[in-house]
Amino acid sequence: MANDAGNNIEYWLSVPLIHKEATYELRKWSYLKIAIDQNLIWIRGFNQADIESGAVLKIPSINRYYLSGTNLIPYGKNLPALLEPNLLWSPIQRGLKVKLPKENFNYFGIKQSYKIALTPTDEVKPINAIIVDMKTLENYIYSASNIRLNKLKWTVTENKEALILGTPLLPVPSKDLYQNACFLLPAGWKLKHENMIEVYSQGLGEAMDYYYLISKEDKIVKVRKSDFKQLSKGSLIKTIA
Repeated sequence: MANDAGNNIEYWLSVPLIHKEATYELRKWSYLKIAIDQNLIWIRGFNQADIESGAVLKIPSINRYYLSGTNLIPYGKNLPALLEPNLLWSPIQRGLKVKLPKENFNYFGIKQSYKIALTPTDEVKPINAIIVDMKTLENYIYSASNIRLNKLKWTVTENKEALILGTPLLPVPSKDLYQNACFLLPAGWKLKHENMIEVYSQGLGEAMDYYYLISKEDKIVKVRKSDFKQLSKGSLIKTIA
């Protein structure tokens, strides 16, 4: 059986083409290769941990195999099921492209179940960003030391509030946020489909240049990274002038 054959076995899977979307998470393993054979997707290059992982097992209608010589043997079995097919292979990140519209935040072109949305969580995340009322920031900053401010960056949101990144956090009333990839999320909430975060980031296309601020109501606001400046009395005065 595969489990007794050592650690150098190459594992494969096949899945009907209609379930292509369910394989997107496998793109995180860049060493995999993919090929299409009529209405069937073939993916090869898994190790044993991969082929037994939740990312694989949750894909509908999969068949798992291991390669022995030129034979494909069903996972957990001893007898060959078919010969190694002669296919045109591509690296999975090139052959399994995620084509998502850049600005359609509420529906990512995969399927409706992958809408970007938040869900409550009890998991505690380190807070590294806050939203502060501009008047509150103004009242605080004039008495704050430069040491307190020099590790912080800030900008003004479309709601005319201060979005401040970095620590130590300011001791003022605020809405607490944490960063997950290119997203800034409210404390006590997380992405409903966290396993899709790489797909979301790639589909947005501008994740290198923007943060995406998500509210509890699932409203998403783009914030350009280059708009952030060091928090100081001078930058505040210049902004509100």
